[in-house]
Amino acid sequence: MRSVKNNGISFHTVGFHGYSLDFAIRVLADLGYDAVELGAEVLPWAAPLVTPDMPSLERVRLRKLLQQEHLAVSSVAAHRSFLAADAEKRRRDLQYMMGCIELASDLEVGIAHVISGSVPPGVSERLAWEWLTDGLFRCIERGESLGVKIAIEPVACMLVHDTKTLMKVLDEVGDALAVNFDPSHLVVHGDDPASAVMNLSGRIVHVHLKDARGTPERYEFPPLGTGAVDFGGVVSALARAGYQGYVSVEYEADAFGYPRDPVQVARESKQFVEALLKRLS
Repeated sequence: MRSVKNNGISFHTVGFHGYSLDFAIRVLADLGYDAVELGAEVLPWAAPLVTPDMPSLERVRLRKLLQQEHLAVSSVAAHRSFLAADAEKRRRDLQYMMGCIELASDLEVGIAHVISGSVPPGVSERLAWEWLTDGLFRCIERGESLGVKIAIEPVACMLVHDTKTLMKVLDEVGDALAVNFDPSHLVVHGDDPASAVMNLSGRIVHVHLKDARGTPERYEFPPLGTGAVDFGGVVSALARAGYQGYVSVEYEADAFGYPRDPVQVARESKQFVEALLKRLS
């Protein structure tokens, strides 16, 4: 598989939910993408195309297919909540994340990213932070043993949701924790993503390109270039900060009533990103 490429373009498999992973890989390769991002998150509208339950032989076959199609994997999205109120559910969710980290290692992927989850009713924020940091330390320990960097993504309305809470978790966990930077969630919470990039001083290891508009009470993720994210400012800030990893299109607009055709979406998204990078080069 390819190594990390400066400004290489990736596409998150959530955009192909309901289709096969093989189909997604071949479409992205045909469209000239550099990489695919493997999403293992179960969403209300979308089942994941990969899970930690993938058998060993299927992992071998997937590696061969990726090599055949000259497509790298930019990251594995190992999204489960660290904050389930039920201890057994928290244990299972953490085990799922660990399995995703192992999957990343088996596929020779150097990054797995996680989210905090939302604070359940009846759980104090102090306890939620304890659960989160404990779980992150466990994931980081497993990742270090397998050569996989763990990154956290702030997500709207979760415990870690904006620049302030992101900086808090980075300070509490330390340099071993990296960032999957998604400007859409910061915009929802009124933050300036470009300023956030400059404040993160080298902690960003993977980037989502997803648009957004609205407030925490009512928001949506429309197609690229139609929302409130200043992608020119974000990409310029990433360049100034020396970022050299992938930018990965994460298309969830269909959950808000926008077009669903993944081939068309992947094609138009790539055209948008290429034009953006060319304009700023």
